Amino acid sequence: MLSLLPRSSSLSNPVFATFIYSWQKRFDPEDDPYMREAGEYFDPKTDTRRFFSKEEIDRLNAEEIKEYNLLRDRIEPIELPASKELKFRLSTYDIFLFSIQLGEIMRGLSEYLDSEITFLLDYSIPWLHQKNDFPPVNKALHYLQDQDVSEGFVGGLTGRQ
Repeated sequence: MLSLLPRSSSLSNPVFATFIYSWQKRFDPEDDPYMREAGEYFDPKTDTRRFFSKEEIDRLNAEEIKEYNLLRDRIEPIELPASKELKFRLSTYDIFLFSIQLGEIMRGLSEYLDSEITFLLDYSIPWLHQKNDFPPVNKALHYLQDQDVSEGFVGGLTGRQ
């Protein structure tokens, strides 16, 4: 059974919050905007490359910065003295088998640490925002709804087998 945690509670651990901050910071449009100068760029609205004026680029960048600032969490990162990288070497390239193996590894990690594992989306976007009829997505959405995840829920999912 999953427990639902408010986003603020999910981010109460300063190490975990710093990780989320570092993930979000990688996509900060002020740090590395896709378009800087007038020129030819890909336009996702028309699915073509076209010329963008400096004024248009400035407007698009301002919109992107506004959206980023609405979705990101307000986190004061802490200095982490040392960190390690954990790599999973799974024996398959099949995404479905991969997800099963990853689930088994995460269950084992939870048992080893004698701790629950919390899952939190990297931005404050509702868990149920994706709407499509792809069967695995539909199944996942129904599972989350059965766990009392509401349409606007942006918090963490935590639990133990």
